[in-house]
Amino acid sequence: MLRFKTDEVAGEWRDGRLSLRLRAVVRFVDSWVKEQCGFDIVLTSIFRPQTTDSGVHATWRGVDIRTRDWPEGVAETLAREVNQIFRYDVSRPQMKTALVHDVGQGTHLHLQVKAGEGAWG
Repeated sequence: MLRFKTDEVAGEWRDGRLSLRLRAVVRFVDSWVKEQCGFDIVLTSIFRPQTTDSGVHATWRGVDIRTRDWPEGVAETLAREVNQIFRYDVSRPQMKTALVHDVGQGTHLHLQVKAGEGAWG
């Protein structure tokens, strides 16, 4: 079962603007973590206005997931698995669907999908 950092993030998940492809990736991640680790994921960020984010969060194509309480190495293993299954864009193989990074708010799992709701890649 998905958990949310705030009621605002929960509302963003429920309001229907989030990319359908990204929802599928999040559901996969949630199931994987539940099966492999036995706990729920926590979505910490979905939408950020263009005044603060010019990328995928501003266009409902990115989410962040808390990893600070995860066992060491789990986030990296999961990111590799996600990237094998869900290609961001086959014409740009350097782009990834899952990234483990810290952009100033702490290390977390970032998930993103390219624009459009067509086929993967």
